[in-house]
Amino acid sequence: MFIETTDAGPTVEDVFWVLGGDDSGCVVPSEAEGMVELFERLQCLPGFNNQAVIEAMSCAENRTHVCWNRPGPSAAPKTGGR
Repeated sequence: MFIETTDAGPTVEDVFWVLGGDDSGCVVPSEAEGMVELFERLQCLPGFNNQAVIEAMSCAENRTHVCWNRPGPSAAPKTGGR
C-alpha cells in the first residue's frame, strides 16, 4: 500500500491512497468521505509506517510513499499509472 502525491495541488486533489492486492486494488483520494475511518483501520496493520504518511502529507511533488507492505513473497508494491 502506498500514497501517491502529485505536484497539482492545492487547488485539485493531489494525494491518493493506493490499496492493492494480488488480483485487484483501488485508489482513494485523501479527501474522500470515510477516509478518516479508513486511515484509522489502516494504522492497525502490523508494520504500518506512519512516518511515510507524514512525509506524504507534506510533499508537493510527484512521489510514491510506501506505508505498508504485505508480509510474504508478494511484499513489493505494484506501482504504475492511476
